[in-house]
Amino acid sequence: MSHRIFPILVVYQTTLSQSITYQTLLRGCNVERFLVYDNSPAAFENQEALPAAAIYHRDTANGGLPAAYNYGAKLARELGYTHVLLLDCDTTFPEDAWEVYLSHLSDEEIMGPSLLLADGRPFSPCYVGGWKVKGVHLPAGQHSLQQYHLVNSGLCVPLVLFEAAGGYSPQVRLDFADFQFQQRVLRHASTFRLLPIVGKQDFSNDERSTPKLLRRFRLYLESARHCQFNTNRQRFQHHVAVWRHLLALTLRQRSLVFLRAYFQKPIL
Repeated sequence: MSHRIFPILVVYQTTLSQSITYQTLLRGCNVERFLVYDNSPAAFENQEALPAAAIYHRDTANGGLPAAYNYGAKLARELGYTHVLLLDCDTTFPEDAWEVYLSHLSDEEIMGPSLLLADGRPFSPCYVGGWKVKGVHLPAGQHSLQQYHLVNSGLCVPLVLFEAAGGYSPQVRLDFADFQFQQRVLRHASTFRLLPIVGKQDFSNDERSTPKLLRRFRLYLESARHCQFNTNRQRFQHHVAVWRHLLALTLRQRSLVFLRAYFQKPIL
């Protein structure tokens, strides 16, 4: 069977014409089929016509990224694809990205691009071997999955590895989903391939509304509670990361509501 990629594009209250990912990657690459997994609430009306290659699925309950990627992987298997390409709607890809993906396909490891933030800081891959997860610059090629992970958007996964890892954990709906998945992949593959392409990730952290940040933090905590780890060191590192985030929000907003939310149902 020849290798074939099935893209899974997750959108939320946006149209394809507004999606940077669709505009820079999928629109011009002659992809056979791709999934548009729409997590928008029922109140959001999307009346934009979809291209013939698009398969549309609406999830008004917003099952999160795991629901989208697991659904897409199952559909990819049914349609005879060998790989899934996981995408969010806010990643800018270079013109040759699709051809680079096709030329590096393998059944033995996951792969993805380097991603930078708007100010040039590295966003992916991330170093996960220390006490703080941080984006790093790495050369294209093979790297240790024990030391580094890739973020979701742009992650290309062989279906054999996706299924061997058991897919994405449904309980880790947003934060930590990508790293938790790669911890499961690590049981079956020790390396990943960093592709010789660099994209840009739109990642805004400018929200100032305490009620909105609190709702987001509660989702963060819910995912954090369901994370699983292979070692006690990883578990402790996870708790340190959660406390860093908690204290940063508390100081930034000068509010104790985040501490109260944590202690209502602590993850320890």
